[in-house]
Amino acid sequence: MTPPARAGGRASAAARNDTERADALNYAALAQSWLGEFDAAQAAYAQCLTLLRRTGREASMQAVYGNLANLHLTASRYRDAQEAQATCLTLARAGGTPLIEMNATGALGMTLVMLGDERGLPNVQAWQAHYQAHVPAGAPYVTLHAANAHALFGHHEQAAAYLDLFEESSVTSMGYGPLTLAQVYLMLGRTGDARRVLQTAPAYTGDPVGELQRPLVEAQVLAITGAYEEAERVLHQHRAHPQMTRFPPSRPSTTGCS
Repeated sequence: MTPPARAGGRASAAARNDTERADALNYAALAQSWLGEFDAAQAAYAQCLTLLRRTGREASMQAVYGNLANLHLTASRYRDAQEAQATCLTLARAGGTPLIEMNATGALGMTLVMLGDERGLPNVQAWQAHYQAHVPAGAPYVTLHAANAHALFGHHEQAAAYLDLFEESSVTSMGYGPLTLAQVYLMLGRTGDARRVLQTAPAYTGDPVGELQRPLVEAQVLAITGAYEEAERVLHQHRAHPQMTRFPPSRPSTTGCS
């Protein structure tokens, strides 16, 4: 084999190895995120993105930046999530990936909503319209989040209109969907519906995010219905949960993966 051929073979093998390592790092980061090991997950995503850049896999980078944004959202690092989603959106537009582009559009909109910025609503509306027209299987999930986003800003008529498009029975397969739906019902003044949905929600045992989010929604329902002492008890148990130390408060941007 000639020297150029050997060099080409080594480069090809290295690319394959980098590809496998990048995929493994992405899966490891997803697992670490689920376990609440946010700093380790962020470090794994940084390594993954470095390898993907080296091998020119921009299409894969879109999905990884989306995963990184989800990590930051879970860790309440909303500015970091906004940066990751904006990068994901830029890559998706450049790569001509309509569904990833629309998911990044919607995710960026929802992050702006979480930051109290109403300018995120058009993104959420476009996200919902795309799924309603082109991805009907995923439309209930997106529609619920559109209802939630509008309810958060007091646009109750628009939120109710989205709920009219939403089949409540689909919420059982949505992970944290029951918690989101219960909160939307609370914001719309439908306390009885919120209580009913929460009663059928999973306990999320073993799920560090669900175990923390469910009591917060439960406490809201209890407080709104006047059961203040019970709500206080639930919040006290929530604060004592061992996973609380793994969910730090919001802090200035520290993303090292750009």
